[in-house]
Amino acid sequence: MSEWNSKTGLIIVALLCGLSNPCCVYLKGGSSRDSTGKIEPPACTGMAVAVDSSSNIIVTGTFSDTARLDPIDTSHKFAARGQRDGFASRIGPLSRPGDILTWGERGTVEANDVAVDSSGNIFIVGSFAGSVAFEGAEHLNSETQLSRSDFYVLKISPAYEILDFWTWGSPETADAYAIAVSPSDDLFIVGSVTGKGDFDLSSRDEIYGPGGFIFKTDGEAKYYWVDIVENAHFCDVTVDRNEAVFVTGYYLGEVDFDPSETTCIATAPENAFRAFVAKYNGQGGFLWLHTWGSEMENVGYSCCLYHDGVIAAGSFEGDIDVGDNHGTTLRSNGDTDCCLLEFDSNGKVKYAASWGGALSDRAYGVATDDQGDILVTGLVKGLVDFSGGSGRTKLESETEFWDAFVTVFDSHFSHRWATTFGSAGPDEGRAICRLPSGKIVVAGAADNTLLFKVIDLPETE
Repeated sequence: MSEWNSKTGLIIVALLCGLSNPCCVYLKGGSSRDSTGKIEPPACTGMAVAVDSSSNIIVTGTFSDTARLDPIDTSHKFAARGQRDGFASRIGPLSRPGDILTWGERGTVEANDVAVDSSGNIFIVGSFAGSVAFEGAEHLNSETQLSRSDFYVLKISPAYEILDFWTWGSPETADAYAIAVSPSDDLFIVGSVTGKGDFDLSSRDEIYGPGGFIFKTDGEAKYYWVDIVENAHFCDVTVDRNEAVFVTGYYLGEVDFDPSETTCIATAPENAFRAFVAKYNGQGGFLWLHTWGSEMENVGYSCCLYHDGVIAAGSFEGDIDVGDNHGTTLRSNGDTDCCLLEFDSNGKVKYAASWGGALSDRAYGVATDDQGDILVTGLVKGLVDFSGGSGRTKLESETEFWDAFVTVFDSHFSHRWATTFGSAGPDEGRAICRLPSGKIVVAGAADNTLLFKVIDLPETE
């Protein structure tokens, strides 16, 4: 799922790599500064995490220069062929040295999200500018201009071999940020396109756009439909058992979220981002919209299914009312605070929670588990009360920079537990999930390194 930043390497708490005792492996990557000292784009960046039916963990992201990406064979360095390349590492019971795939050649590649279908096929979405090459699968190589980007889907087999690679684009830019797989193994992708986009590979007609998009395809890149919403930015997507599609993100100005001849208009204050969750049916028909925010920055970064509805995590500025005629107000503690909202199947707010300190805090990733717990990760800075003002769980970052956090709520939005972790520099959690064993997996960044951490959740706070 969703967005990041930070530098060199990889940290893994190796509980799943055939080791009997927990340990950390530090896999150093390249430099994050040029010769003038200017900070460059991160040399090794994680973007998303997924778990397959065999409890293998797949983490995907981008890297530049050289980086050690293999948690089993830490002596091996991978060299990026372009300015930035994509990578996917598989870690777990079936992992072995060499379960690392990389792709890129000239220009930049972003790998933004990953999902797994019922057969164990892995799908990664992202964008690229320049050219992409695959070692051992040269027939899948693709190229675009360096001045614009296309988005792609990479298909990897359960045996961890590259099966296919499809690209879509426009004369300007086209980017994909998140992907979800439905129970029938259809793919739902969200992103944005400037100009007219090309989504049907059989016709190559550039007729859709500009705006944020929801795109339905399948594991063979068949075109079904695309919805375009101008001035909206879709950050994440999830699909329920009936193929209802939930999306979250933010919008600017006046936006019509209904792609049909009818309208659903939402308007953000001038120069403000407003957050939203919207629901569409499996044919792309609009069902409902819920928005929240102030006259400043408000974003929905991540969403996941919960009961018959959806949970969204994000950030907000200023006091906001997120309820439906019953005054659910979230109070701001500082710059930007974290928020968590549960919606029922009709778009009504059931619960809402917020936390943050006097500085800038954000909730980037959310997931749920079989016990009904809700898991959130992101970044915090300074002293933060995770327990909604009760003071039971106050944690403080140990340096002047952000720390990554994990916090857990039960099904009634009562706070259970929280932890922060960090290094000497800025740290953040971006994606989170829970293994069948009960362990929590977090992907993020630690002082410009890629952070991949496995955590035991205590039974009590």
